[in-house]
Amino acid sequence: MTNYRVEMPKAAWDSTNDKIVVAWKRDSDDNARFSYTSPSSSSGTRQNISGNDNELYGASMDMLQMCFVGNGRCMACWKRSNVNDAQVRILSWDSSSQDYVKTTDYNSSNSNISDPDVAYDAAGDRVILVYIDDANNNNGRIKVGQITGTGTSANPNFGAEITFSTATSDRPRVLVDPTTGKVIIIYYNIDAGTWYGVVGTLSGTNSITMGTPVELDSQAGRGDWTDTGYLTYMASQNCVYAHYIAQRSGGGSWYYVKSAKLTTSSSDNSLTISNILYLSSGSNNIIVGMACAAVLPDTVENKIMLFGRNDGNSEYAAYKQQFITSSQSNLTQGRHYLGYADQAYTDGQIATIKTYGNNVDTLSGLTIGSKYWVLGDGTVTTTQQSGAPAALAGLAIGTNKLLIREPNGWAT
Repeated sequence: MTNYRVEMPKAAWDSTNDKIVVAWKRDSDDNARFSYTSPSSSSGTRQNISGNDNELYGASMDMLQMCFVGNGRCMACWKRSNVNDAQVRILSWDSSSQDYVKTTDYNSSNSNISDPDVAYDAAGDRVILVYIDDANNNNGRIKVGQITGTGTSANPNFGAEITFSTATSDRPRVLVDPTTGKVIIIYYNIDAGTWYGVVGTLSGTNSITMGTPVELDSQAGRGDWTDTGYLTYMASQNCVYAHYIAQRSGGGSWYYVKSAKLTTSSSDNSLTISNILYLSSGSNNIIVGMACAAVLPDTVENKIMLFGRNDGNSEYAAYKQQFITSSQSNLTQGRHYLGYADQAYTDGQIATIKTYGNNVDTLSGLTIGSKYWVLGDGTVTTTQQSGAPAALAGLAIGTNKLLIREPNGWAT
């Protein structure tokens, strides 16, 4: 692609034109450059570059990020080193020149910023820019813009700057949850020493209302330049996952890759955190103290691919797969049932289920010594209905106690 040294390469897939747009920082002058390549079905391991080595920004810059923003466009954002503000530029495919053309620059209103990141809302054709305001106690800021115009005249039309965090913050990452249309931001809260998340609701062409930040994980985190967080949308599962670096339970000097499932609501700015997992551990010697460098979804195989540095093995490159299982039940027949909840629960709570071989005492009015069947609507009866999807629930050993028997089998 180039015959000179580069830093911080970033890439985005233009699904409209089936091209991969690549941007990087040129080491000799810290300028931003870009090009593109066309994916090939050949089995070769290398890709021929199809574009030119173009100028993206002709002055010193840092902290480059990029994403696809629909309709043959990609957007790059970075920090301008000479004025320390956030700048974005749209790259649009031009069929006449067979290359990407760039728009004029659009700058943030603040100087002394860091850690810009950008995301795209396909439903509203809006772009979301987040960054840290170093001049104002490292607060987290966000701007929303709706794209108008085409080619070199494309304009993100950013609205007012909104604060998403009043804490001393670092490493914000942003993503739009296509399922609910909500904007999710995760960031490292330096004051608390842990990772936080916050949800926003888009409105109009360039407005957003932010909710209250919540802690993702109570374990101490890490957010230096190598240890940024990641947000990944798994289209095959309609869910968002956060990946971040945090200490092991009980503290200690080792940090590990962890993930958490993030659930948003279409009706408010709430954020539900669940399924917090360690993806690396010292106990099994897979990846110790890993620092993530890239997190990518594989929606065909329902996997998340993690790439990074293994601190526990001479800082060598490391790779790991995380399998995302479906939330769909595998109890496919009407006569199948899992068991009984041990108490009353409301929707969304974690429940304990008693199954085969246990006693359930949440029923009443049972006839001792009688067999009971569970019907498709969850009720139990002493009469097995012919042809109905019913399974043997168990044997009543008290007026309110049932011995669960053969929950997945026909009664005889």
